[in-house]
Amino acid sequence: MSQITLFTDSRLPCPQRLLLTIHELGLQIKDIREVDISKSENKRLEILELNPFGAVPFIRDESYDPPLMLAESRAIARYLARAYGSNDSSVSLLPDPNDVLAIAKFEEAASIELTSFDAVANQLVFEELFKPYVLYRSGL
Repeated sequence: MSQITLFTDSRLPCPQRLLLTIHELGLQIKDIREVDISKSENKRLEILELNPFGAVPFIRDESYDPPLMLAESRAIARYLARAYGSNDSSVSLLPDPNDVLAIAKFEEAASIELTSFDAVANQLVFEELFKPYVLYRSGL
């Protein structure tokens, strides 16, 4: 079992990316702490002390001294794949670092995900999760 704690609001696309990465790696993590951003839990002092940006997801990996704090789902996913994934490039989630063509195709796919999927998924999350909350709070 790793010494990783994941701070997340698992309803959102970026945290889903990490949960999928963790699943694909077969990684057992120490703890998953749900942080409900619709209730501004990500702005609580105990969260801001760990992650001054107040964004989720982020991880705390206590395998290091001092512990590694890392935010941004894509950076975390790549870190987890490198640190806890297989060294066998045939089953790794990341391309062989010596294969420039595989790296190029990986980066292309990552860019497509960022520009094509993520923008649509975030709009959907806003419509389904945040818009009703904002309308309710404004009395509309």
